[in-house]
Amino acid sequence: MNKTCSRRVRVRPACAVALSVLVCCAAIGSQGLRAQGGGPLTLSGTLRAEQPGQTPYQVIVPDGWKGTLVLDLDFVSGWPAAQRQWFLERGYAIGGITRSNNVASYAMRDYVDNFLTLRRLVTEQKSAPTRTLVTGVSRGAYVALAAIDAEPDVFAGAVALSGGSLGLVARMLSKLDRTWALKILVDPASSLTLVNLPPLPARTVPPTPYVEDAALTALVEKARSTPLGRARLMLAAAFDQVPRWGTRNTPAPAADDLDGQLDQVADNFGGGFNQSLRWAVEAAAGGNVSWNHGVDYADLLARSGLADLVAHAYRKARADLQSDLATLAKAPRVAADPAALARAERGLLSYSGRIKGPVIIGTTTGDPAEAPSIESAYVETVRRAGGVDLVRTIFTARPGHASWSVLERVTAFQALVERLDTKQWGTIGQVPDMRERAARLKAGSPVDLGTELFVDLHPAPALRTWDATNWGSYRQPAR
Repeated sequence: MNKTCSRRVRVRPACAVALSVLVCCAAIGSQGLRAQGGGPLTLSGTLRAEQPGQTPYQVIVPDGWKGTLVLDLDFVSGWPAAQRQWFLERGYAIGGITRSNNVASYAMRDYVDNFLTLRRLVTEQKSAPTRTLVTGVSRGAYVALAAIDAEPDVFAGAVALSGGSLGLVARMLSKLDRTWALKILVDPASSLTLVNLPPLPARTVPPTPYVEDAALTALVEKARSTPLGRARLMLAAAFDQVPRWGTRNTPAPAADDLDGQLDQVADNFGGGFNQSLRWAVEAAAGGNVSWNHGVDYADLLARSGLADLVAHAYRKARADLQSDLATLAKAPRVAADPAALARAERGLLSYSGRIKGPVIIGTTTGDPAEAPSIESAYVETVRRAGGVDLVRTIFTARPGHASWSVLERVTAFQALVERLDTKQWGTIGQVPDMRERAARLKAGSPVDLGTELFVDLHPAPALRTWDATNWGSYRQPAR
């Protein structure tokens, strides 16, 4: 049983360089395919890329497996014990990897190919899954939506929470809007690099801080130090539709507490995004995929859902909002690298929407990194591709990024399974249904799954989107 097995699998590239992945099964033998006297089948080991490192994986197939395999980017280190137990007790095989530490950590195609490799391992060691589903939170949500987009005949459905719905190309557009506006208005001489970022420092212990993250933090702190700076920070935040509540373990400000809402935006502006993430996206695409030439920032503000809070901030600072909008209108703009953008489009950093199975997407209402407005983009992408009524959106009233409880996560998954089984939504995904469903699951669980806070929400639509209907259309401005 200690015999090492390996097989070489060709992985389609996320960028221009093809990688070769070695599936190393030695850990299967060392742990045992199955515990003595029965028990779950556990497959584990590493997916070893020649460059730049190893990706641990694990798959658990329970006794009485009913044929459904569930894969998640963050399964190895990100699933709480209660969540694992819930799935295994219901006969689901569960597994996934640990998000890669490699330089192209947003190489979506590589992640999807890792999922295909794990599915193949299960097929070889057990039997072919009758249904393969993908789930994910935060970056895992991007991977889940990339998987069902790239392999709709393999992945029958997805649950994607707290991320993914815009795709990485569009996500970088709104993040550029806010960092660009903040730099132009608060400190044009800031050392902050907006695009084409320098490489991350080599790994050290303790880690060496990334200079661009430090520059962004300094710019945010400078803005927060004065009433005018706070007003300008609020304007920049509006271009990314940052929510009015985002700090964990704090109550939501009242609807008429505009000062409290401003404090929340100021507290969470820097935490919603850092420059090291942009660098990782640029590394995956091989260049800058963001631009803002031709953008009307007065129009973005009007559609942001935050115009009232911006106006309040400027009144409080006794500042001229129209003057700042005029400054933005005249400021030099940023252009993308067309070749990098084309690679991003092909590499699943943007979606076709040509899916075949149902998808449940959602965010927490107070997520400063992936605001609730993002969900409208994915619904529209799938609709344009002809996927009528394939997507349902859910929200939970929590602050912070990816702060879903286990109960909310398994409730969303159970709703997806019912949609697959019945082939119709009916009331599935609506707030009363989700609350009732969660109550039943909680009552029937021997372990504590937490609480549910499902809520009805209608955020302003996403401001800037990019999907298959846009692919190939980008043009740099004439010089």
